[in-house]
Amino acid sequence: MADLLLVNPWWENPGNIELDRYISAYRQSLIQWQPEVLSEFDFNQDAVYTLRGPRQVGKTTLTKMIIRDLLKSGVSPMAILYYSCDLIPGAEEVFQLIRQYHEFSQPLKFKRRYVFLDEISLVPIDFHILYFTRPEGGGCIVIRRRPITQRNLICESL
Repeated sequence: MADLLLVNPWWENPGNIELDRYISAYRQSLIQWQPEVLSEFDFNQDAVYTLRGPRQVGKTTLTKMIIRDLLKSGVSPMAILYYSCDLIPGAEEVFQLIRQYHEFSQPLKFKRRYVFLDEISLVPIDFHILYFTRPEGGGCIVIRRRPITQRNLICESL
């Protein structure tokens, strides 16, 4: 968990998001652009969003802005997980990361958890991974070699 704490400094103090290098750079920029895509996200519903685009266009900055906004809206800091997957070697490590966070956060009984996996496209995955939580509190991670459909959905409960 120590490595997760390093990349989620708001777990110790929600104000630490303001020290994030992306947030600091955004605050110091001459133009503080508010992307229209922000209005497309509805974090009050169960959903999986993907944010894609060319390198260096601001995807990580936008992610950190979303995290800052969630914290300002009163979301519990530990209900928000951010992890940059640029050094993760494969699907198994992604699975273990999500499982570790789930085991850590499950006893805290958050209404909703927010998981941000940055640079996930760099992970050599020949699996389709889906994680979701159930309203009654359980969680599920689905890992399939084929695309997920109703017919081949297999769930490993947490």
